[in-house]
Amino acid sequence: MLGGGGCNEEYNQVARDYNVKVKAMIARLRAELRGYRLAYINVYDDMVDLIEHPEKLGLENVSEGCCATGKVEMGFMCNDKSPLTCDDADKYFFWDSFHPTEKINRFFAKGTTAVSLSLLT
Repeated sequence: MLGGGGCNEEYNQVARDYNVKVKAMIARLRAELRGYRLAYINVYDDMVDLIEHPEKLGLENVSEGCCATGKVEMGFMCNDKSPLTCDDADKYFFWDSFHPTEKINRFFAKGTTAVSLSLLT
C-alpha cells in the first residue's frame, strides 16, 4: 500500500521478482543439502488473497492503515498510545501504510508454524 490507499505495483513487482529468486535458491539448496528440509511459504500471494477477500478474516478496511491517516505514516509514529490510532485494529489489514496489523501477523504466523511442524513429521 502507498500514498492514498491501494497498492503500489512497482513495489509488488519487486516482491514477486524476489520470491522467484528465493524459490530458485531453495531448489538449489535442496539439491546441495540433502537431508535438510527447506520450505518456501508463499505469504505474498496469501496476503494479496486476503486483501482481495477481506471477509475471510472479518476485515473491514484493506486500503488504509489503522494509524493516523492510514495513507503515509509508518512505524514509530504509529503505536497503541497514539490518539490518531483507529478504535479496532482487528478490522484493518494494515497497521500503518505498509505493515500488517497484529491480527494479520498472527494469522500468518500460525500458518507458517503449521507448515513448519508438518515438515518435521
